Amino acid sequence: MLGRPLFFTAVLSVMSHGNSVEQGLNRTSNGQVNSDSARNATEQLSSKICNPFCETVSHPLPDDVQIDILNNDEKMKRYFNKDVFRDFDLYRSRHSRDPEYVQLCKTLIQFEQPEAAMDVHGTRHFLLNPRKGEYAQRVDVEICQESGLPCAEINDYVSPGTATRCETQFFKRGMVAVNPESLETYEIVVRVPSGCNCFIQKTLLVTS
Repeated sequence: MLGRPLFFTAVLSVMSHGNSVEQGLNRTSNGQVNSDSARNATEQLSSKICNPFCETVSHPLPDDVQIDILNNDEKMKRYFNKDVFRDFDLYRSRHSRDPEYVQLCKTLIQFEQPEAAMDVHGTRHFLLNPRKGEYAQRVDVEICQESGLPCAEINDYVSPGTATRCETQFFKRGMVAVNPESLETYEIVVRVPSGCNCFIQKTLLVTS
């Protein structure tokens, strides 16, 4: 089983509150954002594939607006990281570098700065995540390359006919979302892919 990244060991249990993007309150800003654009972006988001981060979307709020919102909401800054660690060695245990050991399921590591995400309840939200500035909600994602398929590297070590399966493991992370019409920020919880496990089907051993 591939271990989690060191900095992904904490599990955040944050209850979402406030209004989701779908609730669409009337915006009260001073003309920085066009409400029709925000509403159209929300409608488009509802059809996007999100697992949990949504495929390419056009964020309705410009970076400058997002930065202004963040600067006026100090309590939310704890969810933002100023630096990102992109060292693949952080994802490797000492055994994964030892030729005497094999990794049962191959994984794919991606570095994300998502603009939208689906929470644990299946609701899609735009994230407060400007591309410029010192604060960003960056996420390092690790998934099975062949999720649901047999563990390719274990066949030589188990009895013939033994079923195995690679499955992506997840952890829960709190993130900051924003209503593009009211500019209200709120907390959501997303399931982030964080590694890959190999499962082996239990078998009945018969001895003669």
